[in-house]
Amino acid sequence: MLGKIKQYIKKSAMPVLYWSGVSWAYSLMSQTQGAVILMYHSVAGAKEAEAIDPANRITPFLFEKQMEFLARHRRVISMSDLVTAVDAGKEMLAGTVVLTFDDGYLDNLTVAAPILAHYSLPATLFLATGYVGRSEPQWADVLHLLFAKRTNDICIWPIQNGTNIEQRVFDLGIERDYRALRKILHQSLLQAGYAERKQDLNELESQLKPSFSIPRLTLNWEEARLLQKNYPLFELGGHTCNHVDLSSHSNEVVETEIKSCAADLKRELGLEKGHFSFPYGRSNPFSRKFVRESGWKSAIASGHRVRIDKRSEAHSLSRGETPRSLGTLGFMTGSAYPGLYPDLLSIRGSHVG
Repeated sequence: MLGKIKQYIKKSAMPVLYWSGVSWAYSLMSQTQGAVILMYHSVAGAKEAEAIDPANRITPFLFEKQMEFLARHRRVISMSDLVTAVDAGKEMLAGTVVLTFDDGYLDNLTVAAPILAHYSLPATLFLATGYVGRSEPQWADVLHLLFAKRTNDICIWPIQNGTNIEQRVFDLGIERDYRALRKILHQSLLQAGYAERKQDLNELESQLKPSFSIPRLTLNWEEARLLQKNYPLFELGGHTCNHVDLSSHSNEVVETEIKSCAADLKRELGLEKGHFSFPYGRSNPFSRKFVRESGWKSAIASGHRVRIDKRSEAHSLSRGETPRSLGTLGFMTGSAYPGLYPDLLSIRGSHVG
């Protein structure tokens, strides 16, 4: 609990440091260089918002405010320009920012792209191509909606107890049970393969009996081509086929997921292997090696080097979850971050990536 309070205080201090001018003074003294990669997912409007896990979305109003700030006060470059600089060992000025989106939400086309175009800002969207092909909602959003719109509080779920599996009864009307089952399901679905994930979500739906049908939240290929045609500053990259945690699967599954993703992008969009993002930021030595050796130009995963500079490696790029506060955004995209917080260097993989 003390650790969480300490972390909260430090993060709450970021906008104070920015607006007070402390971070600006630190930047002048430190003369830190390098770029920061920001991560977004959904920019859902009011109609779709309740169907999307709050951790996955930012409001259109706040997104536009952030883009206005970045256009005025930062240097926003494309992923391709970043990688070109990294490969050349070229230093990037402080305040350089790269915008990225994961998964393939429909609102990236209908909401985010027009805002980005208005400010002439480049961005990269990493597509989970199997979900695009099926135009299927992300599992985290389905899980969120099943819990939020349930009509039945009693759920019986298998739980690992040592070497045994036992059927445990959860009463979701009790906060402790609600939190426990959400945590168990989130972790298991994150690490599951697509077929297992689908089976578990179907079983959960049959027990919770939600009163709300999930709307279409994901781009289809026709819409991806429309994004490609109408918004040339919006690059498209790969995010596996079925949005699986590559660190928890066999080498064969890793190869299949990455190869299938590349084949989908080539067949549907005419794209060669470009930029890749590991789902949830999770990778292992084999998956990183396979992405690099199979010809992808870059890869984003969790790592300790938040600031991308001339020492970075194009297939080991780190990024941060975009904050909601403009002050925190200003702090994170200036050269004071993460220097004032050396113990915040470790960026964990987002559970929604």
